[in-house]
Amino acid sequence: KRRFIASAGSAKTLGLLSESISMRLDSATSVKVFSHAVIGAIHNYGGTAGHGAKIPARPFLFLTDRDVAHCAEIFEEELLKAWEGA
Repeated sequence: KRRFIASAGSAKTLGLLSESISMRLDSATSVKVFSHAVIGAIHNYGGTAGHGAKIPARPFLFLTDRDVAHCAEIFEEELLKAWEGA
């Protein structure tokens, strides 16, 4: 019997994984979203860990269209501030 069961469609990130998420410009045209957590990849993609424990995928490293639009707005605002301050 499973002790904890995530509800379907739950948006809550497990434990402190949400605090391990970072973003950086990877090039002039892309942003890289990643987790500093050692267990980040196994939780995001699933697989086998430890002594053969099977971990189901629990994707948490993704951006929705809404997230991308929000990031673009922030980038545009910051770029305009920098341009005006120069």
